[in-house]
Amino acid sequence: MKSSLIISEKLFKKFESTDFSLSTWQNINISNVEELFSYIIFKINNYNSKFNLQSIIVGNTKDNRNMHTALIVDEDSNFEIAYVFFISPGSIARNMFLSQQAYSGIHNIFNKYCVDSICNDIFNKPVYIINTNEDDLQDSKIATIRGSLNMGLHYIDIINSNSFIPFNSLEEYNQELIRLSGSINNNWFSIDETTKKVTFHTGRNRLKDGTSDRYEFLSRQFPALKLSYLNGYESDINEIVNNENSETVDSFINYFKKIYNS
Repeated sequence: MKSSLIISEKLFKKFESTDFSLSTWQNINISNVEELFSYIIFKINNYNSKFNLQSIIVGNTKDNRNMHTALIVDEDSNFEIAYVFFISPGSIARNMFLSQQAYSGIHNIFNKYCVDSICNDIFNKPVYIINTNEDDLQDSKIATIRGSLNMGLHYIDIINSNSFIPFNSLEEYNQELIRLSGSINNNWFSIDETTKKVTFHTGRNRLKDGTSDRYEFLSRQFPALKLSYLNGYESDINEIVNNENSETVDSFINYFKKIYNS
């Protein structure tokens, strides 16, 4: 099998406008788009040689709303093998890292293909996150990456050689979010160990359509909900259900109903 990676025209133009004179690119011997694409192909094939990825081309990614969505397709059959979400070069706020680029597309995949499937995944094909962003990975970004691994996403970093592991438990995830918040609680959920119950919160965010907060919400709450289920907790999402939500947040509610059969 040979495959190609299809990216949007907007993402291609984003790569074209990248400042390759930055030391972060020079340190890995990349000075133009062609060299970047060659390196992306190398990194993806190194991660999963079965793709046998041959090229990166501009085409229809079937997601007009998210320029960061890409597809790996079989060159002979044109069958879609995997979803790819790029974290593109340029400045990105910590709370938008990965969440806006990936979860804005993942919730569409779940709503379209996975609500009624028999498995507990939020996607119907492998999902790869390709990080081409030059910024340093602060702890909050690392927590988002590790949470995405709990959801079964694959993470490939083009600039950094760091490797990460999923959170081992809901309590470990909880403690990391508390540490990042600088408070005695995290903003997203609370745990009652006596009753083995997790109560999910809106996180002080505005979750209606048109707000970027809803993607940060998904990047924090999807991993928490899956860990809650896997660790044997009861989950309470009434605060979320009673909030004025967007279609994006409805995917979280649908995921709760799916895994808890409610």
